[in-house]
Amino acid sequence: MNSSPGPGSGFLVGIFLVYGFFILLALASFVFWIIEIIDVARRQFPEPNTKTLWLLVVVLGHSIGAIVYYFAGKPAGWLPGETPRFSNYPPNYPPNYPQSPPPPGQWPPPPGSA
Repeated sequence: MNSSPGPGSGFLVGIFLVYGFFILLALASFVFWIIEIIDVARRQFPEPNTKTLWLLVVVLGHSIGAIVYYFAGKPAGWLPGETPRFSNYPPNYPPNYPQSPPPPGQWPPPPGSA
C-alpha cells in the first residue's frame, strides 16, 4: 500500500496558500479602511469642508482612498488635545481658532511681535 500523496497534491496546497494570502490581504485592507474612517471622523481640520471631503474620499475610494488619506490628509488634521499644525498657513488663519488652541509661545505669534 502506497501512502505517498498523489501527483496533484502540491498544486492544491499552492492554490490554498494563494487564496489564503489574498483573503488575509483583503481582511487587512478592510481593517485599515475602517481605522482610517474612524480617524477622519475624530480629526479636526483647518477648513470646515475638509473633513467631509476626506470622509468621502476614504469611504468611496476604499483601500486606495484610505492610503491616499493616510499620506496626504492625516498630516493636515489634528486630534482633539493635540497642537494644530499651522506652519503652512499664513498668520491669522483660520479666522476661528480650533477648540484646542496651541500652547502659549507657539503659533500664533503674540500681538505686536510680527
